[in-house]
Amino acid sequence: MAFGGVPRFYLDIVDGDAVIEDPEGVEFPDLATALAEAELGARELVAHGIMRNEDLSGQSFMIRDHTGALATVRFRDMLPGSLKGAPASSAPQSVSSR
Repeated sequence: MAFGGVPRFYLDIVDGDAVIEDPEGVEFPDLATALAEAELGARELVAHGIMRNEDLSGQSFMIRDHTGALATVRFRDMLPGSLKGAPASSAPQSVSSR
């Protein structure tokens, strides 16, 4: 927790074994807010990657504070539907109209 009472969270980018550390961090009222912001940021980065034909789905944000790692937001989890690599829904395989 920061001295002013507002905790500072760091959103490091993890790509395989490489870690790009967030040197400054951002003050958020709590971890839930930091998680929400990390998810939003991950969605934006994935969207920009798709527009540039770059696959960023293997990256993630590691959220930490002064004590260490608190949570991870996987970019893959921000992809819609089957792009996540999740099994397809139980919807019919094909629909024909007559």
